[in-house]
Formats: sequence, C-alpha cells, structure tokens
Amino acid sequence: MTFSLLPGNWVIPTCMGMTQTVTMRRFIIGARNLLAEYGIWIIAWCFFALTCGGFIKGALGVGTPLLTVPMMAQVLPLQMAIAIMAIPVVVANIWQFAQAERSTEVVKQFRTLCLGSFQS
Repeated sequence: MTFSLLPGNWVIPTCMGMTQTVTMRRFIIGARNLLAEYGIWIIAWCFFALTCGGFIKGALGVGTPLLTVPMMAQVLPLQMAIAIMAIPVVVANIWQFAQAERSTEVVKQFRTLCLGSFQS
C-alpha cells in the first residue's frame, strides 16, 4: 500500500497497472463486509495459521507457506489463501533485505536482474 498526497487515502495497485484510491471509510466498510462474509472464527483461524507459520519461520527460517496455505485453505478458497500468504512473505523479504549489512552491494551486483523484475 502506498500513500497518496491526501491524508486518509491509499492508492492500491490493481490489475494492468491501474490504481484505485481507497478512503479510510471504505476500508472500514470493507473490513466489516469481510467479517460479515467470513465470520470471526474463520478470521481467527487464519490469524492462528499465520502465527503458526511465523513460529516455523522463526525456528527453521523457511517453511511458512508450507504450513500456512493448507491451514487457511481449509476455511478459505485456495486462491485467497495464497494471496493472503503472499503479503507476509513479501514484507518479510523486504525487512530481511533492509536488515542486511551489504544490501546496497547486492543491488549493485544484481542491478539488471532487479530492474528486470519490475517489468510487467
């Protein structure tokens, strides 16, 4: 999620390079609809699955999606479970990259690969 110039609005990327602006009110209504559609127990189960995946990641360093996606797929469609799991994976990778000691050297070494990964 990136912030727009207006406070309280987010610009969310959608398909084919387009974006959609979401206000805080619309975000809260969406969260209420999600809660009404899936219920508190399904959301709690997904939170539990992500927590278990976090423990596995902390203990072994790998394997979060191997545990989390099947657990969430028991109560959600598989595509949604994969999409939900993609968010913590990307955030964890960015965080680990930011914590690395020589991250700028790695970017310089693989700059063509980094630039190529941003093309669609």
